[in-house]
Amino acid sequence: MAKLDIWKCRVQQGYAASFRNLDSALADSNSDSELKQLIIIPLSDLKAEFIRYFPDIDDKCEAWKFIRNPFQCEVADVAEEVQEEFLELRPSCLPSDLISGSSDSNNVWIHISM
Repeated sequence: MAKLDIWKCRVQQGYAASFRNLDSALADSNSDSELKQLIIIPLSDLKAEFIRYFPDIDDKCEAWKFIRNPFQCEVADVAEEVQEEFLELRPSCLPSDLISGSSDSNNVWIHISM
């Protein structure tokens, strides 16, 4: 959702370098143009819809940290209702640890698939 906020702010400022054609169109239009409103309103609606559809998601919530990097997260950091699923997803060890201790990389991938 942070990207939606950034895009909305950039369009309001008349800057959209990530989108070359849009950037040139915004540069050619006035500051309160209808084009800006045609872009800003759907971005705001999309953000509101994300919040409505996913009301429990908080970007800074530690309980969702495992989604960003499951390898650096402990079971205690995960929300109780998803701890069992987290354990099923979490590998017993990192592939890099297996590779460093093995001379045959084929055996490493066989071990991971088990």
